[in-house]
Amino acid sequence: MKRAVATIVVIAAGLLALFHYSDFESAFGHRFVSGYHVHHRVDSAIGPFDEPPTLVITTHADHWYGVAAIWCVRLLFVALLFGLPVLTWRALS
Repeated sequence: MKRAVATIVVIAAGLLALFHYSDFESAFGHRFVSGYHVHHRVDSAIGPFDEPPTLVITTHADHWYGVAAIWCVRLLFVALLFGLPVLTWRALS
């Protein structure tokens, strides 16, 4: 029972963090990556189908390794989002 409750708490915390991820990424980018900014643009639908416009979000930095650092933060976030519940479940067994 304790294991299930702890795992549910970790999953809920991960989902809550998912809602605030853009704030975290922006704070990390402005603090540690020189020239960090995010560009939002809307691409109109192209083609014969009635597709809705698409929001395109592009991350920019002064150097390629700044963008690579942001991608590493994104990868780490996804790994923790899926890995922490598994680790919690196994650690409390």
